[in-house]
Amino acid sequence: MKIFLFELKKIAWTKKFLVVLIALVCSVAFLFIRNILFADYAQEQKNAEIALFIETSKSKDNTYTNEIERLGSDEELEEKKN
Repeated sequence: MKIFLFELKKIAWTKKFLVVLIALVCSVAFLFIRNILFADYAQEQKNAEIALFIETSKSKDNTYTNEIERLGSDEELEEKKN
């Protein structure tokens, strides 16, 4: 175990290890900041997509309602003719 700790300490303070460690920390920080900045944008995109689905649904509902009312009035006219 002592040899392992000795080798670990020897590796931990080399320039190559420190550069890799700093690059890793900077990469994680960059991704974290990017996610924070794009969270609002992603939420806006979701809201826009949901609004489009709602608008389409309302439009189709109005179309079907108007069609049913028109067919209902056509049936009433046919009944009056008979």
